[in-house]
Amino acid sequence: MKIRLLMLMLLYGLSINAFAQRCNTANDCSDGLFCTGAATCQNNMCVAGTPPNCDDGIACTIDSCNEIANSCQNLAPDRDNDGSGDASCLDRLGEPLGRDCDDNNPKRFGGNLEVCDENDIDEDCDPSTFGTKDTDGDGFVDAECGNWEFYR
Repeated sequence: MKIRLLMLMLLYGLSINAFAQRCNTANDCSDGLFCTGAATCQNNMCVAGTPPNCDDGIACTIDSCNEIANSCQNLAPDRDNDGSGDASCLDRLGEPLGRDCDDNNPKRFGGNLEVCDENDIDEDCDPSTFGTKDTDGDGFVDAECGNWEFYR
């Protein structure tokens, strides 16, 4: 019987310690953690709290509870691990939640240094910027410097 109760508690994410602890007030039950919810004291026994629901209703976001910030976190995915969220993940108003224009390439993201390259790669996700290499010293940026894919 005890094993079955413990299994049910674990299955539903209930704290074993919260149920085993006697209390006089809810403060006696608190584990001090935001993400576990506020435990209560009922009939001199601690009852585990309900963790916050961090689902923001936006399918593309990664929803989690942030214990350090004591809040929910809803972030755009970052598949290429460059530290910049995917710009194709949009909020409810249609605005991008990230600045990464190519989340499959870790060398392309908003704010990255634009490089003059013959492949016309837009490293900073801003087609109006380009590298400034002047190989022949004529005072003009090399023709290969530009985000020509944007203008084609």
